[in-house]
Amino acid sequence: MSFFPDRDSPVALHRQLATHLRDAILHGELAGGTRLHASRALAQQLGVSRNTVTQAVDQLVAEGYLETRTGAGTYVAAGLPLRPRGATVADEAPPRLSMRARRYPPLDDPDGSGPPALFRPGVPDLTLFPDAVWRRVANRWLDAPATRGYGDPCGYRPLREALATHLRQTRGVTLGADNVVVVEGTRAALALIADMTLDPGDVVAVEDPGYAALRDAVVAAGGTLAPVPLDDDGFDVARAPRAAQLAYVTPSHQYPTGVVMDLRRRLDLLAWARSAGAYVIEDDYDAEFRYDGAPLPALQGLDDARVLYVGTFSKTLVPGLRVAWIVVPDALVDAFAAARATVSGGPAYPLQAALAAFVADGHFALHVRRASAHYRDRRDALVGALERRLGGVVRVQGAATGLHVAARVEADDVALAETAAAHGVVAPALSRYALDLHGPAGLVLGFAAGGPAAIARAVERLAHAFEPRHPPPSVNRTSTERRPGA
Repeated sequence: MSFFPDRDSPVALHRQLATHLRDAILHGELAGGTRLHASRALAQQLGVSRNTVTQAVDQLVAEGYLETRTGAGTYVAAGLPLRPRGATVADEAPPRLSMRARRYPPLDDPDGSGPPALFRPGVPDLTLFPDAVWRRVANRWLDAPATRGYGDPCGYRPLREALATHLRQTRGVTLGADNVVVVEGTRAALALIADMTLDPGDVVAVEDPGYAALRDAVVAAGGTLAPVPLDDDGFDVARAPRAAQLAYVTPSHQYPTGVVMDLRRRLDLLAWARSAGAYVIEDDYDAEFRYDGAPLPALQGLDDARVLYVGTFSKTLVPGLRVAWIVVPDALVDAFAAARATVSGGPAYPLQAALAAFVADGHFALHVRRASAHYRDRRDALVGALERRLGGVVRVQGAATGLHVAARVEADDVALAETAAAHGVVAPALSRYALDLHGPAGLVLGFAAGGPAAIARAVERLAHAFEPRHPPPSVNRTSTERRPGA
């Protein structure tokens, strides 16, 4: 038996030898019942120390590949199932994924490192995050005894209380901490809601155009998508199917068009839900940022028995925190708690404790106010630059709230997006968010990632996408149709 150790490898020699012997046994090259040489002789044969051999053999005895017989030496265990070298996957029965696993769509940005450049929508300015304050607050909780146990699967109680208070004061959300479920981001929230409310074949009324992650969650749960078109007031309730079990809306800043659902339409939606026996998911993903006029309170405040309210820190703080929440109706609290206890303990408790203090001590509200001032300036810079350079070509929609606008066009928006990418500008096509092939045309422009000067330069490059006589520079093309993970 030959063994060629890699003495430059960080893997210890005895582990290398154990792997070598293990493979030889599993491939039938060391047959069951074979007696190994004594450790001294084996060490000389393989060119390693006796201690290396002893450690490797002891490891394989512990794992069951070898067995010792008192006074008789060490033997290869008999009866182990073998896989001869040269065997191929075709020779084996293939493993099977579940039907649900096969429904998941492939990742379009596997490592989450898509460009933070203008105008990628849904990305806050990470430099605005109050690092010093956060470190001071977080350090208090890294070793806190209160965060060392498993805790409540619905989330750290002080964080749930802080969120309930904040949401009541800023968004008019009713219900208390008992109804708040802390989860690992908006996608996790939507997947959990789909799991808890849908059976295979159930119909879900979704905004069209709309958020792809919600559609993915519905499809993964076996639900059926029923696209509902938008008008100037958002989700067209009159065209929502009565057979739906669930409806998904972004009423405070529709994603991606930016339309705000007015009060009458909200009341119509809730009346539809009560008549259809359906729940409504309200995704309030970036409504904290309001620039013009007083915001409408959350839809949840109008009917806390029908609405599941979803919020996130991904847009207000930073996406990497991976913390979001659901405010669930009383009737669903026990079911959601049982589900969380089964599949997840939630985000790390020291992180939740730090966020609880960050919110309760007023740092979060202060950060939102300061960030809003920056984002208002950037919104103004974007709208002004679009009016100056493309005023006769695009119509800006949804600029009163949030971190993006829709620039509506009467043109092939997919071609425009591709040309913009060639000019180094990320400007996703609005039509790519739609299930209906005849969806609205436009570009979705996030303005949070850069200051006014950077926005002006990006608009100048974007304008070239509307002018075929300007050849694009040679840069990598980038596009996205999914709201970045929340």
